[in-house]
Formats: sequence, C-alpha cells, structure tokens
Amino acid sequence: MLEFGLLGGATGLCSLVIGFMHHQAWRTVSLASASSSAFISWAITAVAFGFVWKEIKMGGRRGKRLQTLELFITISTFSQMLYLMLLHAGVFRRKYGPDYLSHRDDTITQG
Repeated sequence: MLEFGLLGGATGLCSLVIGFMHHQAWRTVSLASASSSAFISWAITAVAFGFVWKEIKMGGRRGKRLQTLELFITISTFSQMLYLMLLHAGVFRRKYGPDYLSHRDDTITQG
C-alpha cells in the first residue's frame, strides 16, 4: 500500500504540473497530455485505495500513522477523480471553458 501510495502521489504531482500547463495553453493537444497523465495517476492511486480498503476490512490493530496514511490515500483518490472530471468538463460544455470542437479544425489545418 505504501509503495502505491507514494507512486500515486508522485504521479499526481506531475499530473498537476501538466494540468497547470494545460490551463495556460488551453488547447486540445495539451488536453491529451493532461488527461492521460491524470488518468494514470488516478489509476495508481485507485490501486492504493484498494489496498486501503483491504487493510480496513481485515481489521486488527493499526497504528495512528497507518490510519493517517489511509485517510490521505482516500482523500487523494477522490480529489484526483474530481480533478479528472473537471479537466474534461471543458470538452463537453462550452460554459466551462473554450469550445474544443471549434479549435479542432484550426489545429488540423495548421498542423
């Protein structure tokens, strides 16, 4: 659980940096890199979340540090899922950001 938690945290931080770059560029090309890194970090964190629930279900005596780590992994899983959903909100609704469908034709003709 600890290894996947650390790996999910590191990839989540990298995903956040790429997300800030996407926010500055706000193009379909930057959306592809931001969404793929966000999905990979969420998947790794979801695996760690599975181990968290396994630890909780097994029961037994767990220390305060392990309970705190479980809490942080749970919060991180749901916040990364929210980030992934908000990242794609601009694709489906114009009111959440620029219209990607109108920029798609410009990108294809210029490239």
